Amino acid sequence: MPDAAPSAPPGNPPPPAGVAWAFLRALRPTQWAKNLLLAVPLLAAHKAGEAARGVDLALAFVAFCLTASGIYIVNDLLDRDADRRHPTKRFRPFAAGQLAPAVGLAAATVLISAALTLACLGRLPGRFIALLVLYAALSASYSLVLKRLLLLDVLVLAGLYTLRVLAGGAAAAFEPVRAADFVAGLIPLLYSGIISGGVAFTMQIVAQAYTPPAEAALILSLESVFAAIAGSILLAERLTAAAMAGCALILFSVLMVELGAPLLTRLRGGAARSPAAAPSATPRAQPRLRLP
Repeated sequence: MPDAAPSAPPGNPPPPAGVAWAFLRALRPTQWAKNLLLAVPLLAAHKAGEAARGVDLALAFVAFCLTASGIYIVNDLLDRDADRRHPTKRFRPFAAGQLAPAVGLAAATVLISAALTLACLGRLPGRFIALLVLYAALSASYSLVLKRLLLLDVLVLAGLYTLRVLAGGAAAAFEPVRAADFVAGLIPLLYSGIISGGVAFTMQIVAQAYTPPAEAALILSLESVFAAIAGSILLAERLTAAAMAGCALILFSVLMVELGAPLLTRLRGGAARSPAAAPSATPRAQPRLRLP
């Protein structure tokens, strides 16, 4: 009696067979939602009702979806050997042998070429086409090399999201992208990216590793209060009465959650401790910290 074929991991059944379905899965249509970021500049400019700009934006969206699908196919072709050893990625069309590598190379070429052709025939601005080419080149570089470089991979992924927003503004052609504008805002951009993003979130990750979950949640809920205080001290900003009332309500709620239970316990004559301070039944293992 022949040996039974190895079953798929629990909860991960193999996808339906069929070349058409495999090709559709290789395109990763669920990832096209990321390209909705192209609409952010048009919505922020309150010009979403202009039909001509909407048509240009729709063409730009399709061009980005075609490019992204082509890059995903290239990535799957490069990773198919590693994907075969992965419990879930082994079901991807190229790793599972449902599609031949030659089909993938041809499909990726056609998809990216179709995206560029659509952008040119649709008379989209040259700035958009340049950003589309930059997106394709950066995505391909990520699949080839950059995703193996610590920290740089995260920066590249963030840059790809930013490129989508810039490309949306270029496609709608209502506000040019000038290098002088980036130079003028370089200090705020660096502050937001390095201090607010890199340093602050790294410190938050380190602190959360040694803080009980309940207390960490209470501290993080005070973010708006800390922001209001810092804005008042550093930027001389002044809150409206409604904003100050909101901050006071948040602060009062946090204090009640942290101190309310002990106060009620004392009033009732008990000696129980607050849920945030109560020790857990099992010791909490300290997680290993690893940069993304």
